[in-house]
Amino acid sequence: MKKLIVFLVGLFLGLTLCSCSTNTTQNVVVSGEIYTIDTVEKTIEDSKYTYKYTFSGNSKTYTIELTYPDGSEYKITGKSGNVISSGDVINKMYASPNVLSNIILNKAPKTNEGNPLKFIISFFAIGIGILNTLCPHIFWYLEYGWRYKNSEPSNLALTFIRISGVIVIIFGIIFLFVKM
Repeated sequence: MKKLIVFLVGLFLGLTLCSCSTNTTQNVVVSGEIYTIDTVEKTIEDSKYTYKYTFSGNSKTYTIELTYPDGSEYKITGKSGNVISSGDVINKMYASPNVLSNIILNKAPKTNEGNPLKFIISFFAIGIGILNTLCPHIFWYLEYGWRYKNSEPSNLALTFIRISGVIVIIFGIIFLFVKM
């Protein structure tokens, strides 16, 4: 039993670590200009300047605040395709706020991320999988045992129930990290 618990914890940690990405920067080419976006530092760099940004919301409803190298600020609010912007006219030597906001929006969370139903399904599957793995007698009884008097499951049946529990746990963990 201890080996099984250690295996499950190791499996969970392994899948969690594998799903983490260490690369926080990405190059994007817009009209021949290369921009580097850093999603951790919240910066976008072109060949000459570094722009800071804040982003809140998702790809459909969002607020982006850009801070240019000279300290000027630009705010873009979008909701279902309507974009409202405010700020001073940006110096022509800097990148356009539209270009910078499009780069940021390409990295924005999709609208169904953070969907509570996704987390409920994942944790339900993980919970059922853990119960399958740790208490296979219960699931054997729910499926077959109630039909027969004085019956016991075979070791093979219990093994298959445990294996199916591990598969359901893996499904639940993967579903938790999959972007839809």
